[in-house]
Amino acid sequence: MRRIKRAGCVLLAAAFIASAAGLSRQARGEDWPQWRGVNRDDVSPESSGYPGGWPPKRLWSRNVGRGCTSPILAGGRLYVMGWAGSGGRGRGRGGPGTDTIYCFDAPTGSELWKQPYSCPYQGRLKTGDEGAYGGPSATPTLDRRTGYLYTLSI
Repeated sequence: MRRIKRAGCVLLAAAFIASAAGLSRQARGEDWPQWRGVNRDDVSPESSGYPGGWPPKRLWSRNVGRGCTSPILAGGRLYVMGWAGSGGRGRGRGGPGTDTIYCFDAPTGSELWKQPYSCPYQGRLKTGDEGAYGGPSATPTLDRRTGYLYTLSI
């Protein structure tokens, strides 16, 4: 009887793992759809692909304000967050401001859309770091199946 229960548990676990593996989708190599990349290890699985050497030529840049978020790249779009406003000094807290989620066309840098929302400046309270890490620190994550972009504090 004990062997039957154990075999049933092993069979159930194997079926669960097999079904979960079938539900996952592999991200395309050029996408960076979540914090720290496809495998969350800050490593791109393909070669750099830069024929002209390192560093590559800068295509564009944008000022999105303060923050510690990581940009994500998916489907030719770059998503990033930033903070702008007053304050931000002394014990890591400051005046009123606005967090904004930006979406840029990755090849050209054209702003496709942005979503601002009121948010006071929130810095870390560690002594010596007052105001050093202000602004949003959540990295957006895109669900490519639904098209929803998830962030914190919205």
